[in-house]
Amino acid sequence: MINIKDIEAQAAFWDAKAKPCSAYERRSEYADEFLRRSGLQPGETVFDMGCGSGTLCLPLADDGHKVFCADLSEKMLQSVRDVIEEEGISLLSLKKLSWQEDWDQYDLPVCDLAFASRSMFGVDPANCAAKLSGRAKRRVCISLPVNSDKFTDPGSPYDLSGRNLNAFAKQCIDAVRKLGFTPVLEYMDHGMKDGIPTWAFIRWDV
Repeated sequence: MINIKDIEAQAAFWDAKAKPCSAYERRSEYADEFLRRSGLQPGETVFDMGCGSGTLCLPLADDGHKVFCADLSEKMLQSVRDVIEEEGISLLSLKKLSWQEDWDQYDLPVCDLAFASRSMFGVDPANCAAKLSGRAKRRVCISLPVNSDKFTDPGSPYDLSGRNLNAFAKQCIDAVRKLGFTPVLEYMDHGMKDGIPTWAFIRWDV
């Protein structure tokens, strides 16, 4: 059963962090590296789960990709919606959606690729891997924090304070393997500190 209070707490947590898209780089080094590692081809469509304030979906739209953007934070979505309306962007569609919900109750698209960029916090890796795999025709790409205490501060509604982030990344990899897919693990140059990576990039073909 879905714990609505947990979803509401998580939404409030991210609503409080929401900023206008103009507060961020339109095309960040992180986004460029994520998209390069994804192997995205011209004209392919993307399911962007946890789109936030448009880190990936806005550069994708700039490059001519159609993107289904989902996030549990209405304020994050509104920041993207404001850009859509201001610039007349027609390639992005938005939906408020959480990991915990039953996605089958919605008419969600199946896209060429499914992304979860820095959005899998305090979730069941098996559930997320299965849901993302069901939204992709060709490939799934995710990024997860590793070797960092940035996301383990006590008090977060995502309950990462007791988690070993590297172990969680391994759990995600194991979950993908159990689905019958072959995950490929890479470490991103973005966020590298003294040669130690802080972001894992995992992809698998479906």
